[in-house]
Amino acid sequence: MLTKKTLSRVLVIESGSLFDDAVTSLLKQNGEIQVLTTDFKDNTTLFQEISQLSPEAILMNGDGAWEAARFCEMADALPALARLRVIVVHPDDNVIEVYERQRILASQTNDLIAIIKRGDSTLDGIEQITAQTGS
Repeated sequence: MLTKKTLSRVLVIESGSLFDDAVTSLLKQNGEIQVLTTDFKDNTTLFQEISQLSPEAILMNGDGAWEAARFCEMADALPALARLRVIVVHPDDNVIEVYERQRILASQTNDLIAIIKRGDSTLDGIEQITAQTGS
């Protein structure tokens, strides 16, 4: 029996660079990712497009005009964007930054200590609060 696989949706914010085109082309070759693209015009237009397209992540070139940290600050004001992952690729130094908001219920001191010490591992035994989104 065949089951339908859900594709991850990524919105690539393009700045018109050759790098953006190459990354978009590579991602489209992956059968598990649905690649959406947009050109950055202004903040308002970008948030409208993100709301309409509902990606799980956005990907941007770190050399572009858009600042990911500023995006994360602005996204806090829009509950629909609370679960959005922002991925910033810096091609000059082969670094990828990932910004992802997490809300974690911590009822004990040990919960706080686990959060501080976690590194890249998962938080076993600590309830992660996820934003409720309408369907």
